[in-house]
Amino acid sequence: MEIKLLARNIRLCVEVYVNSEEINGKAKLVLKQIFSKVESIFKDKASKLTLEVMRADTNKKSAKIMNTFEAHILNYLQQETSFHKTMNSLINNINIDYIVEKTVFQKNKTLRKPIQCGEIGIVIVHSSDTKDEADALKYKLLWEYNRTFLSTVGYTISTNSWPDIASQTGNLQELIFKTIFSKIDIVICVIKHKYGTPSYFNNGKRRFESGVEEEIYHALQRNSDKILTMLYICEEPLSVSLADSNAKEKVINLHQILTLLDLYKDEIVFKYYSNSDDLLQKALSDLTRNIKDHFVPIQTSRSKKSVAG
Repeated sequence: MEIKLLARNIRLCVEVYVNSEEINGKAKLVLKQIFSKVESIFKDKASKLTLEVMRADTNKKSAKIMNTFEAHILNYLQQETSFHKTMNSLINNINIDYIVEKTVFQKNKTLRKPIQCGEIGIVIVHSSDTKDEADALKYKLLWEYNRTFLSTVGYTISTNSWPDIASQTGNLQELIFKTIFSKIDIVICVIKHKYGTPSYFNNGKRRFESGVEEEIYHALQRNSDKILTMLYICEEPLSVSLADSNAKEKVINLHQILTLLDLYKDEIVFKYYSNSDDLLQKALSDLTRNIKDHFVPIQTSRSKKSVAG
């Protein structure tokens, strides 16, 4: 077996062994032997730390740590011929396709589950100068995306916005979070040149510089484990001159947008768009990928997938 492939298969076997209670019989015995051999070579502090992390809950492991672990194995395989032969023999005694299937199944346990069964709830957050783009995106999602991509992603899409809130007593932003954000899975934010108007507490004290800012904060800072955030910024140049009566306001808005992007540069991957059609193409493509990559496949969200050896 090619040495890099052998290292990858060893990694998969160890990952399944330390995180699965559902393997039994011959497969469990072989996995135990593989794990014991790997454990015996992890003598230095860094290697032991890596192995201990692998023993932890799957949710706490990162791709970087797993890649480091695999690199340790590959390095040892290249140096020790006897270890190479032993591991190759053990791997040949197990159904590696079954191990791969178990690994995928375990990863699915860490994926997001929509709040509403079979449906991805989306809210489109936008500034006043991107209302047309937001409306076009909402239309595409409801009338074209659902029909065209349902078979691809397995979920239907529902959209929510503050006009859907019934007239009632209360602070609008609090009602948005209580009635809308409580049932959404994805936030799509679209910003152009305007930042929006400040939001306030009932006592008149300022909450945030704009509703858009507060909603992004709510999604990223308070509910990042539940809400996936997508951000798109219009790259159209800002037109401003000293003779423009709104020049100061435009510059302040631009500064606020740049400050927002700098604040969350390490927490969200944002994209620029040139026009409405470009936004639709990018947002819908990203949405399809995000649903596939970050949400439990529709068949396993409705019924627990069984894996047999």
